[in-house]
Amino acid sequence: ASSFGKGTSNYEGLPPKSIAIMSDQLVESLATLLHAVEYAGKYPKEIEEIFVKLIPKKDGTTRPIVLFRSLTRLMGKARKTAVARWEKEFASGAIFNNSGGRRIADGIWRLAWRNYLELGDHKHAAEIMWDLKKAFETLDINTLWEMGERYNYPMDVLSVSLGTYAMTRRLQLEQGIVSTQMRGARGICAGSSFAAFELKLYLLQFASKLTLLKDHLQVSIHVDDIHMHVFAKTKDEVVDLSTNIANFAQNELQDAGLLLAGEKEAILATDPGIATAIGKRLGRNLQKPDLENHHIQLDRGILSKLNQRGAR
Repeated sequence: ASSFGKGTSNYEGLPPKSIAIMSDQLVESLATLLHAVEYAGKYPKEIEEIFVKLIPKKDGTTRPIVLFRSLTRLMGKARKTAVARWEKEFASGAIFNNSGGRRIADGIWRLAWRNYLELGDHKHAAEIMWDLKKAFETLDINTLWEMGERYNYPMDVLSVSLGTYAMTRRLQLEQGIVSTQMRGARGICAGSSFAAFELKLYLLQFASKLTLLKDHLQVSIHVDDIHMHVFAKTKDEVVDLSTNIANFAQNELQDAGLLLAGEKEAILATDPGIATAIGKRLGRNLQKPDLENHHIQLDRGILSKLNQRGAR
């Protein structure tokens, strides 16, 4: 509890950091309670309610962020190390760009160098960039549980986590509470200590299938952003491979109940004609100015800067 920042928000009058000043007897009692919660897989009904704050977005829609109670957050921090150990063993490869020790710039640096080396080796490449649509909200709970058992995820942690997602919730805007109590029909909650790990678990099978195509494909996944880098000797090969891989990947995602945010899709290529051809093959309604902007243009000055940052 003492590791929480002084300004850590709370809405129930019990800042997480305040738990650190409780007496030893109270701390022991709380530990016993939380062990019981972990065993039962749910919290007491007296605190079984969460709030969902709707954050306004530029496009006029809102982004739901769940406000968890302080005891729930304390449990999340206490058990996060167990999940981090699982991640290191099962999901820490280069395909996941949000693993421990990685940053968003790492994926950009690797993309720049891959294209530089391929152009130098007279190869061509395309980068298909996807964004999953409401990935946290649409995730199927039963499939997540099956993935947890298959990949040795800490199931006691997953049980408690799913218990929090099943809590009753009410919507909150700047004006205050704007809904009666409700329950989520599916999905997990962005804002949970484990949400990013659980989405990674959910995508593990999808990622493992794509890695089988490693002779012509490299994949980078950053939370709900998926980048597929396809490379080959000729432009036609890149177009054919990219089309087949994209169709295969989209079908796999649809089978998992995940959809693409089409308005955020981008296709990059070492030649603008490649991006145009892939877009047409996939039936994407990409306008010509966008495709021109998707043409990868790298110079040694940019790569030099990226290399210096990557070496730090």
